[in-house]
Formats: sequence, structure tokens, C-alpha cells
Amino acid sequence: MDAASVVSETYTEDSDTAVYVDSKQAAWDPEKELLQSAVVGSIAKQCIRQGVFSRDDTRFQSIIERYGSKCPGLRADMVERRIEEFAKRSSNNVSLSAGLNSSGGDALALPLSNEQDDAEEQSPSGCRPSFKSKCKENGGFNLLTYTFLLLFFAILMFIISIISTHMDYNRAPYRNWALAGGVTSTFAEFRVRGPQSDDNLRREFVVSPNSNLGIKKDQILNAPVSYTDFSDEEHFVKKLRLDSLEPLTTYYYAITWPQVVPNSVTVVDDNIGSFKTPAPEGSRMNFTVALGSCSLTGSRSQIFQSILELEPQLFINLGDF
Repeated sequence: MDAASVVSETYTEDSDTAVYVDSKQAAWDPEKELLQSAVVGSIAKQCIRQGVFSRDDTRFQSIIERYGSKCPGLRADMVERRIEEFAKRSSNNVSLSAGLNSSGGDALALPLSNEQDDAEEQSPSGCRPSFKSKCKENGGFNLLTYTFLLLFFAILMFIISIISTHMDYNRAPYRNWALAGGVTSTFAEFRVRGPQSDDNLRREFVVSPNSNLGIKKDQILNAPVSYTDFSDEEHFVKKLRLDSLEPLTTYYYAITWPQVVPNSVTVVDDNIGSFKTPAPEGSRMNFTVALGSCSLTGSRSQIFQSILELEPQLFINLGDF
């Protein structure tokens, strides 16, 4: 027989692995040893699941023969010793004899150590770590879990903000309103919103330097704004203007319901607006400008009440409204 073809088999107590040594090259193949160790461990686990724990069991030899072709040099004592190791590792959790009595000889799956769990969860290619082992490597931190948590809290905060906004916002349609703008020392424009349906009530838009808008002699503008006073092109918003105002004068305006009693009116919704004309062009004057942002226009935010208390000549909404 050629010396180069002679192969001897050695077995060590520590590795439970058959190591093949070429008598000519005497080279150690760690890859083959690792493969055989994994095969022996898998066969031992298969025996445990089937309730086979020693070579005295008739099924033990059939299992060895079934996998022997895939692992040349596989011996019964190698598998038996590995079964004993698994049994020792699991002795703190499950007694082997108690498991046999309770299962009546049926298959018993013994809990293995964390190392064996991780090794078993590896794919045959040995390259895909399990969720458990991945968390262990990252010190318990799992990016996917934290991502879902952050996403959940972001959605929760968004829902809370929507509910809070809805509770603090006047969403009801507001009719019968009037706005003043484009004010100079002698000029002002107005936008007046009329009723959307015909309620047979007479309405007038009144502008006066007197806070008592019912005094006829002080009224400088009195325009009918009832339902029938709006054309289709106006879309229930009438545009009015005055160009004969006095500088540095406060004027009052509102939508009113005229009364039978002379010099008496009822202000719709008790909403009286006012503005003050500035000094003539080229003259110096003191004035107040109010700025605001991050508050919903039309809401009951405290910022708008504070602005009214300052009585500014100009308000600038900076955004996020």
C-alpha cells in the first residue's frame, strides 16, 4: 500500500472529534475538525429529541448509521459523550431522569446553554446571527425596536397636537364680520361680510368718530349690508372705502341693526372695531407695531389678547399661523 494513501484516525477526549492525519504530510485541518464537531453536536441533539440517551438504546445505532456516511470516522462514543455534556449543562433546569419518567420515553428537548442556542440558530452557512445573539452583541440595543418606539411616540404626539388644536380653535363659520385696512391719514378701506341666507333683517355698516354708532349726525358712512344688498359678483363680501378722514383721529365701525328709537342701534354680536388714522405724510408720530407667530389665527391663544391690550397700529403675522 502506498504510504501517501495511509490515513490514521486519532481521537481526543477534549474535542470529541475524529481528526484525520495524513501520515505523509501530518497536516491538521481545523475546518474539517470544526465541521465534524458540529455534526456530532447535531446528532447528539437529534438523539435527545428522540429520547435516546445511550448506546444501549436500539435506536442509537440506527441514528449513527444514518449519519455515518456524512461524517467518516463517526463513533458511538463520540455522540454518547456529547449527549452527556448536554445533560450536564441542563442539569440546573431539567433532570434527565425526571424528563424520562414524565415523557414515558417520548422525545425530550433539553434546554441548552446560551452558547449552544446561538450555535443552533446559526444557518448551515454559519453566517446569519439570530435576533437574540444580535441584541447580545449590541449590549441589549436593537435598532429596529428603538426605531418602532420612536415612530410610535412621534405619531402619538402628532395625534395629541391635532386634538389640542381642535379644542383651542374656533372652527365655527363666522358671519357678519367687518375689517378695516389700508389706513392712511385721510383714507381707509373696509371689507364687510353679509349674511349667507335671507333672514329678512335689515343691516347697516356704520363708521363714526363717535363710539355710539347710533348717533346719525356723527356717522360718516352708513351702507346697507342686508342679504339683498349684495350682488352675485361680491360673494357676500362688500368692498367700501372712505377718503375724507381726519389725521390722528379714532374711528369706530360695526354692522348694526337699526332700531325704531331715533339715534339707537344694536351692534351685531357686540363686535365694534376701531382704528386710528396716522399723522399726515411727512409728519412725525409715535406708533406701536405688534408681531406674532406660531399661534393659529382665529384661535383663543393668549398672544392675541396681549396684542389687543397694546392697541397697535399694525400687526404682522410672522408665520406658522
